[in-house]
Amino acid sequence: MEGWVLKGLDYSETSRIVTLWTKEKGKIRALAKGARRLKSPFENSLDLLNLCRFQIIHKGGNALDLVTESRVRESYGGLRHHLPNLYAAYHVAELLSEGTEDLDPHPELFEGVHDTLNWLSTESPETRAPSRMSPKTSWVLIQFEFFYLSQMGYFPDFNHCQNCGQIPSPENPAWIFHADSGVLTCDGCRDKFSAQSTQSAKFPQTFKSRPGPLPPSSMAISPDALDVAGRLGNRKICTEVAVEKIRRELRALLNHYLTWLRGRRPKLLGFLGS
Repeated sequence: MEGWVLKGLDYSETSRIVTLWTKEKGKIRALAKGARRLKSPFENSLDLLNLCRFQIIHKGGNALDLVTESRVRESYGGLRHHLPNLYAAYHVAELLSEGTEDLDPHPELFEGVHDTLNWLSTESPETRAPSRMSPKTSWVLIQFEFFYLSQMGYFPDFNHCQNCGQIPSPENPAWIFHADSGVLTCDGCRDKFSAQSTQSAKFPQTFKSRPGPLPPSSMAISPDALDVAGRLGNRKICTEVAVEKIRRELRALLNHYLTWLRGRRPKLLGFLGS
């Protein structure tokens, strides 16, 4: 079984509980006996974000599965030389860990994660910025997040006003995205739709809503950004970078939407730029 290590938790003096995200089974929580010993049979294979081949014994019921063997396929060593890209990779791990169900595989998303982590790890040192992600890598991450939303069934409808059906165009520059329902309205329909959607706002079942203040559910977005966003959501990485204004708008939209989906702000958003 092949997958990434997303989390690790000390279980006893010698063992750890690990959260794995696998191609065949989706998210799995398993016990790795002896993982904390000085001469561990796993050595460093259970480090965060390692891509490994696992041997796992399925216990069934409420019992944790058992990891009996782990061999590293890819450790993404390039991430350790550039902190902004490492934060981006941790953000990907957080989306998988807290935004997917146990035992719910997504093979196409698995390949998308693989492509994205490879990009983050192997980006040329010449294109990296010293204290932030490069524009190209920022764009790759934005594309992955939209692909993730598409694969999980939460890709927003950017094509028309949910209330009157109007299509976004430069002639009507004021558009509103409603994060509580994942839809779009023109500015003229904003108040009408907000009143209707208050009763129907919902959070995806895969995200655990937590008590606490949330930002307003709606935010403004330009027709140009909507045009680009509507063409995202597939696995293919496009290295033709969108202009900075569009990237900033889409980064803000993703930050806003993911916060509403989670019920709280994801931990790594503050390190991904505006």
